Amino acid sequence: MTLSYRIRKLRIKNIKSHVDTEVEFSDGMNIIQGDIGSGKSTILQSIEAGLFGYGMSSLLRAGESEGEIEVVLDPLIQIDWRLTTKGVKGGEIFDGNVAARLSSGEIRSFIVKKLEL
Repeated sequence: MTLSYRIRKLRIKNIKSHVDTEVEFSDGMNIIQGDIGSGKSTILQSIEAGLFGYGMSSLLRAGESEGEIEVVLDPLIQIDWRLTTKGVKGGEIFDGNVAARLSSGEIRSFIVKKLEL
């Protein structure tokens, strides 16, 4: 039997137009709405970056030296990234009660395998 994962929560700090934003997703379809420039696309870019480690260097909010992206999946997998003006400080992944610091490629491989993509 294959496990089905869903995104439960996204937290982004100092990412583009978001100073400190937490989005909790419900079961089923979720709709993100807002004015032009309010950060809707940034939410989607942050999910992609959080899961696969892509495009993080362009996400840090202008004028800030550090940022964070946290993606929480259900069943519990949590991925935390720390970004700085010097690049990505690394990612941590929590799978149940097991924590590991991995490179973006290792996290990407883990997620692809876990989600059977």
